[in-house]
Amino acid sequence: MKKTFVQFLKIAGFLALGVLLLYLAFRGVALDELGQTLRQARYGWIALSCFFAFISFFSRARRWMLLVEALGYKPSFWNTYHSLMVGYLSNFALPRLGEITRCVTLNKKEQIPTDALIGTVIVERVIDVVMLLLILLVLLLSWMERFGTFFGDMVFGPLKLKITGAFGGTLWFWLLVLGVLLLVALLGFAFRAAPPAVGPGPEGLDFLKGIADGLKTI
Repeated sequence: MKKTFVQFLKIAGFLALGVLLLYLAFRGVALDELGQTLRQARYGWIALSCFFAFISFFSRARRWMLLVEALGYKPSFWNTYHSLMVGYLSNFALPRLGEITRCVTLNKKEQIPTDALIGTVIVERVIDVVMLLLILLVLLLSWMERFGTFFGDMVFGPLKLKITGAFGGTLWFWLLVLGVLLLVALLGFAFRAAPPAVGPGPEGLDFLKGIADGLKTI
């Protein structure tokens, strides 16, 4: 009975917090204009957007499951998915708070060490950055003439740094490409380097070791 009452208080508390956040978010919005905008909205496109958003959420949850399974645990898909959604919800309160919140939530549900989960989140973020840089590199190379002209005329031109290089691009364009490649190489090397064995004490070392275990899931 006591456990049920405590659970009810938790749900009621979060609902009240949600209502408060909605009030703070919409207190300066003209409801009549909002209603008119909603009536004019094309809900077919909104539904399509929501469909692809859910595919994105499901794929991210599955990606996190693959990293966690490399630690030797078998979390359920729905616990992983809901933990991820709790993290996204926490980001509305404080940006990037969700990265920690989702680890703590999955720890509560699946009894997986939080420090190791934080390591998997770091792996996710590094993968995202590497993929973004690779896409940027492909974009720069595929539109070399256009971007080379843009950097030369709009970025380096006002600084009197326009120098024509090979293949129709400016020297500074190719230096930028080289910098992206170098950054990707450094990130790859960081995965192979052993984490430093330093910390405030045995607990700090254990925490760093847990994060290192999470990083190894790559």
